[in-house]
Amino acid sequence: MTSDIDVAAIFADNEGFVRTLGPTVVSATAERAVLRLDAGPALHNHLGGPHAAALFGLGELAAFALLLKRFGDLAQAGGVPFIKSSSIEFGALVTGPVLATATLVDSEESVRERFAERGSASFDCEVVFTLEGDGQQTTVMRPRMTLKQL
Repeated sequence: MTSDIDVAAIFADNEGFVRTLGPTVVSATAERAVLRLDAGPALHNHLGGPHAAALFGLGELAAFALLLKRFGDLAQAGGVPFIKSSSIEFGALVTGPVLATATLVDSEESVRERFAERGSASFDCEVVFTLEGDGQQTTVMRPRMTLKQL
């Protein structure tokens, strides 16, 4: 199921961390969300590229964008989305614009069933980071997202 939530507008209107990080929503569908980060010096590490915390934040936001497009109806019905846990593996140095592509690992049906039964469902995503210019994979993140009825 695809939600009609405008993820780009939500990110553009955010005055908190999302604005500080400054990602661009390249695309957001129920199948995948792609965000771009061209981190300026304020977000750089000692090597001149985006700080690991900036990349983690970008990955979380990519998974969140996917959640909103795939499960936006559950969020609009009161399900509160958040990240429950995550692992991240840095494989190559990022020195320029990077793309973060999030996909759902678990089945949509099982997430919806658990949410309907328990009012809460956690599910795994995968976020693959690639350099914008040449497509080299740099990082893989595996966030576990949750929707919980409060």
